[in-house]
Amino acid sequence: MNLHSWINAYLDHLRGERGLAKNTVQAYSLDLEALAAHLGEDRDPSTIRTSAIASLQASNVARGLSAKSSARQLSAIRGLFRFLVREGAIAEDPSLPIARPNAGWSSSTQRTEATVSCPSAKWRSELGDPQATRVHQAVARRAGPID
Repeated sequence: MNLHSWINAYLDHLRGERGLAKNTVQAYSLDLEALAAHLGEDRDPSTIRTSAIASLQASNVARGLSAKSSARQLSAIRGLFRFLVREGAIAEDPSLPIARPNAGWSSSTQRTEATVSCPSAKWRSELGDPQATRVHQAVARRAGPID
């Protein structure tokens, strides 16, 4: 069976055996259709590697998809691959090594916080301004690193 057929089997499983709501199954369907479009619907699931899933996540970032949407998509992908392992279609789950996107802050918020708040606060903290040091440390904790 190809990837498209397995996605349909998984969605049927979600509807029937797991009894998930129509909207939830529809959201999973859209997320998994994006995976199939990225990798090719006719692809054999046993040929999918971690790097292929990582490239989908990278393309999500490039398209401006939010961290929450990427995390939801990764959840759907992980569910599919758990199903494939359970059904014996693949030996191991290639989605396990993929880190969950940080859904706490969108990348645009991180950039805004770090770009606007950090430079002057960091500059002032390096000169010994204690208030600026506390602001810089708080922003750094909230925004995290920017790559």
